[in-house]
Amino acid sequence: MTDDMEARLMARVDALETHLTHAEHHLLRRLNTAQERLTERLTTVRDDIAVTAAIVQRLDASITALTTEIRATHTQQSRFDRRLRKLEGED
Repeated sequence: MTDDMEARLMARVDALETHLTHAEHHLLRRLNTAQERLTERLTTVRDDIAVTAAIVQRLDASITALTTEIRATHTQQSRFDRRLRKLEGED
């Protein structure tokens, strides 16, 4: 928003405020407070989501690493099994 647009908007807000009753001012203050609380909660939820996403990514990386390790161990055991069978066949 440009400074000129903001100045015009503020001038319109000021003009409207002169026509508001006390009850309307009170309502606007309460709405503003509620909006600030919602914004704060949204920020908190966004932070919580970021932490949860990081945890999931770490777990995903761990599972991928474990899968790779299991495959390598399986290959190693298969090779060992073939060597053992070959040695048993020579006896």
